[in-house]
Amino acid sequence: MLLKNQSFSNVVTDGVASCRIQPGMVINGLQIVMTGTAADPTTDITRVVVRINEKIVVDLSAAEIEQIQLRKGISATATHLYLDFNEMAGLNVGSMVTGAHDTSKGVTAYDLEVTTASAPADLTLESFRDVSPAHPNSPGIDKIRAYIPQTLSFTGSGKYSHLPSVGPNRPSQVLRLHFLGSVVTAIGIKKGGMHVFENVPTATNEANLLYWGRVAVANHYLVDFCKRGILEEALYTGDGRQLEYEVETSGAGDVKLITEQIISLGAL
Repeated sequence: MLLKNQSFSNVVTDGVASCRIQPGMVINGLQIVMTGTAADPTTDITRVVVRINEKIVVDLSAAEIEQIQLRKGISATATHLYLDFNEMAGLNVGSMVTGAHDTSKGVTAYDLEVTTASAPADLTLESFRDVSPAHPNSPGIDKIRAYIPQTLSFTGSGKYSHLPSVGPNRPSQVLRLHFLGSVVTAIGIKKGGMHVFENVPTATNEANLLYWGRVAVANHYLVDFCKRGILEEALYTGDGRQLEYEVETSGAGDVKLITEQIISLGAL
């Protein structure tokens, strides 16, 4: 079912528009519709935030959302932006719906915020939620799909080590790591000192992703633990073994790292 959300408040060319969404169903995705003279969500929307009970579970720009969706084969449109909480390529129903935001129990506030910059003067914003009924025995808000960003800064070419925020104290299932930036040449992932993704050059990783049906996106190095559509293959972080990311770069620059994960609301 596709339901229209309440109207945004404070819709201006430069500012933060907000919308409180009625809880009670399973939210599989959110769709933002932007219209106006020469309106372009990827440039005019600089930040999209989803909060559940005041906790941020999504914090991305429109351009980043579009890149992530394109990687999964979900095409963009000129005026519509879709934020997906399902696993469209899941091999079974359980894999497909795991991570959807079940707001039937335990949710007192579900908010969508859209920040615009230099948007057209005749800007309009609307949003819709893609929903399904909650199971009668559902525990409500439990394991949710979250997109958590951080910026990694590199001073020059070389190999850098990074200890991520996910780990034993914030257990989650890491589905994908999105490294957005032009300087990444290879990525390695260690867990407990052992490689689970061993210093794979960009071209080799890209060829493997294309084999599994992912779509090529420039300057987007994707570590996809669930490329076969099996969520049980996600990288679990709650077993006490430290994660370490090894990033090889061609020069100085910033890289946005977006962790796509299934995590409990209490761990955020």
